[in-house]
Amino acid sequence: MTASDVATIDEKLQGAALSDEVTRLKVWNRSGTIVYSDNHALIGRTFTIDDDLHDALGGTSRASVTDGHDEENSADDLAGPLIQVYVPLVFAGTSTPSGAFELYLPYAPVQAAIDRESQKLYAFLAAGLALIYASMFPVVVLAIRWQRRAEAAATANLQVLERLNKLKSDFLVSISHQFRTAMVGIEGFSELIRDADHLDLDEVKSFAKDIHEDAERLDQAFEQMIEVDRTESGRTVASERSV
Repeated sequence: MTASDVATIDEKLQGAALSDEVTRLKVWNRSGTIVYSDNHALIGRTFTIDDDLHDALGGTSRASVTDGHDEENSADDLAGPLIQVYVPLVFAGTSTPSGAFELYLPYAPVQAAIDRESQKLYAFLAAGLALIYASMFPVVVLAIRWQRRAEAAATANLQVLERLNKLKSDFLVSISHQFRTAMVGIEGFSELIRDADHLDLDEVKSFAKDIHEDAERLDQAFEQMIEVDRTESGRTVASERSV
């Protein structure tokens, strides 16, 4: 490519480095030679064809994150992290790529988007945990009510009380196990999110799904306790009427 050709392309592209959305532009041929770049020092240099460029020359686009220190950037001043994108270059009338475009895009906007979504998710998790802990208060109140009803039943029929206490104990053991299991999951996944240095959005969503499922188990256990409380209330009223 002549100096005139390079100047013409520069004029049409207006310099990729002038754009906030593109840090560097390269055009490769099938031999691994850079035939054009907005960094003219790279034009005409030949490098080893890496896996991403190989796939692009085979017709498959590729993208990855780079620190800007790859072999092909040895004569460049790129500062990572950057998003590196390879796109096959296919001309009209041909079916196979004649070369490939390579673009370097700033990674900061992507990281900023991830951070925003993470902050929203952290806020959601914090609110969910607050609701879970707040839901424990009615559980304590219900436990007190059960204790009083058990004492009242003891004066009427000791055998019924013993059977009721056994059923209640078995139920509370089961509920306690459910609560402990769910709380361990919630605390574990929330601590993992809190202490992790780097999490992508899919990982954060996966942890949030596990926390949500544990919270649903807590809600189901709480509903079971309420149902038992309603059942016990009905038994008390029926006993009073029979007297």
